[in-house]
Amino acid sequence: AVVSTQSTGGGKSLDADQVASVNSLPFVEANLDQLKEFLPQFKSISTEHEKARKKAVRREEAKRLDSEHKKAKGVLSTLHYLSLLTLELKESLITGLKGLTLT
Repeated sequence: AVVSTQSTGGGKSLDADQVASVNSLPFVEANLDQLKEFLPQFKSISTEHEKARKKAVRREEAKRLDSEHKKAKGVLSTLHYLSLLTLELKESLITGLKGLTLT
């Protein structure tokens, strides 16, 4: 499908760049068709990547929440055991009992 530089029917003749562009049309169309075939694969890869990213974000959030839960549980456990101490023992720990103090 080579285009002639000669005018036909009173039209303008094409310069060399225009002729080259017209002659490359089949190549461009073939590339476009090939890219259209790849588009579903690219979309699938993109979707899978986004799913993996969201999963990683959820996993990190779950780890963070679990860590905070363990810290809170430790504080509450300590408070519970301190609440079980008798007033006398609390005073002994504050003032010092055999060299052991809470301060």
